[in-house]
Amino acid sequence: MDDTRLGRWIAGSAVVAVLLVGYLTRAVLPVAAMPAPPGRSVARALVPEGWAFFTRDPRRPSPVAYAADRDGRWRLASGGSRGPAGLDKRDRARSAEISLLTRRLHGSAWTECDGEPSTCLAAAPATAVANTATVRTLCGDTGIVLQEVLPWAWNDLPTVLPSRVARLTVTC
Repeated sequence: MDDTRLGRWIAGSAVVAVLLVGYLTRAVLPVAAMPAPPGRSVARALVPEGWAFFTRDPRRPSPVAYAADRDGRWRLASGGSRGPAGLDKRDRARSAEISLLTRRLHGSAWTECDGEPSTCLAAAPATAVANTATVRTLCGDTGIVLQEVLPWAWNDLPTVLPSRVARLTVTC
């Protein structure tokens, strides 16, 4: 294939791809001044969730794990980088492990917290939970904190958002 034909083929493929993405995008957007394309139902069948597949509420609380030091102080259980350049997969598996532990908690295990999460964890009652994750990095005295993300505009202020905490005694 010569360079001219290859260039035309790439340009044609790019145009088709842009038109397809534009068509699907227009079909999944809410009703606006422009009428929807005729195949809106087909596009909804192909992409039923619209943009929700790619986005989530940025303010939605994400569970964060804390671990108790030997001194009894609570610190983030991020553990720092392990292996060359932090490429250890155990650190990446922690969010799945936190989800597994969080699913085992009943409503009574959670405590409302209006102060620093570490202070509330120290006062919270412990719940015994078995860690069934394939890669176990959270064992012993562990805390799970659900707290909204601090808005960027408040970043420089000494603001602590309310949270919910659960103190666990995790067996591995």
